[in-house]
This record gives sequence, structure tokens and C-alpha cells, in this order.
Amino acid sequence: MSLTAYIGYPLLLSEIFSASRAAAFTRLAGAATKPLPCV
Repeated sequence: MSLTAYIGYPLLLSEIFSASRAAAFTRLAGAATKPLPCV
């Protein structure tokens, strides 16, 4: 296994994880700031 793959793979995983976490956070924040429909 090459050194670049050894270093790059965890970086790629953390990048994907942080991106999905950020997307989930913005979606959650958008749902929270959206006015609730009056039932």
C-alpha cells in the first residue's frame, strides 16, 4: 500500500463524513427555521 493511499484514504473518509454531517445540519437548521404549519 502506498503512502499517499495510506494518508489519503482516511482524509477522504473524514471529508465525506464531515460533508454529510454538514448537509444534515443545514437540512435540520432549515427545518427548524421554517415556520410550522398551523394545524
